[in-house]
Amino acid sequence: MWAIRTGELAEWANPATPLSREDVLITASLYWFTRTGPAAADFYWELTHAPDSGWGEPNGVPMGASLFYSNPLVRKVLHPSAGPSFLREHAEGGHFPAFEVPDLFIDDSRAFFRQLRR
Repeated sequence: MWAIRTGELAEWANPATPLSREDVLITASLYWFTRTGPAAADFYWELTHAPDSGWGEPNGVPMGASLFYSNPLVRKVLHPSAGPSFLREHAEGGHFPAFEVPDLFIDDSRAFFRQLRR
């Protein structure tokens, strides 16, 4: 059975952002009821054990990335020679920016789509 505890979830978050039991319950429920927990965990296992520095070749599709107090594994996904067309790094936030720093998350999302309209 897939289980997540407050301490384990807190390890992924920025220490400056305390996670409540409610935050843990909401996150675990989303993964449990949508049956996406194993797929999310597999992504990180595969990424950790992948021999190359990125996934696939650049394909010309606009990509945006916001890194929030991120794990170095996240950079491994970004293709080194043709990175995202939108990239912002933040010292705040963590693995769960939508509830850790929602204003930054929304600002970055809007900025990425705004540049596509031009």
